Amino acid sequence: MARTAPIQLQPSRSSPTRTHQDATSAIDALVEVAGKDGKKVVVGGQSMGAMFSVVYRASDPPPAVIGKVLTSPGGFLDMLPPTAPVLKAITPSLEKSKSLEASGKAKEKTRFAEGNVVGEKSVEESYVTTPEVFLSFHDTSRFPSVREAPTQNKLPVFWATGTRDPVGNVKRPTFDMMPTNAASAYLEPEADHNSVMTVVLPPVIEWLKARAAEVKG
Repeated sequence: MARTAPIQLQPSRSSPTRTHQDATSAIDALVEVAGKDGKKVVVGGQSMGAMFSVVYRASDPPPAVIGKVLTSPGGFLDMLPPTAPVLKAITPSLEKSKSLEASGKAKEKTRFAEGNVVGEKSVEESYVTTPEVFLSFHDTSRFPSVREAPTQNKLPVFWATGTRDPVGNVKRPTFDMMPTNAASAYLEPEADHNSVMTVVLPPVIEWLKARAAEVKG
């Protein structure tokens, strides 16, 4: 009997040390291990983790992956208007990281500023990483296109974004960019960027049970 196993894609903000290519390879390895054990996998994440889940193998999901759970997707950089707070926050860091890379310091750690969302507010944060890692997640010429990924999606998706989430480009219109799938679900509960995870936990569980039942059947 097939079993389902959740794999959460949530890059660390404290001191990330791996590129998005590294993260993809790590998830591939975990999915392969789960598949060999007869398990089916649902990948998912919160905020930037949800964004990474959107682009993870969008057009070529491994056979063991049967769905994705996305709560408060964020970081859709190639879909943001130029005036978006997060773009204003990261632009100096992008310029800094590219300059360091050009001078041969791509793997030297330094501090970068970045935009984030806490509750209902956009805030600026900073963390230490290398230009190589920073650019792999924030340079839209290097990170897989988040604009294209939804249109390429081949899996059922559970997508939840709170009504009070200030990230405006990741709500129903973006969900609707995905090919229609009867097993997909979109929820927009009364919640902010962070609290939505708790609010939608019961429906997420029911959605996962339905995916498991489909596999069993």
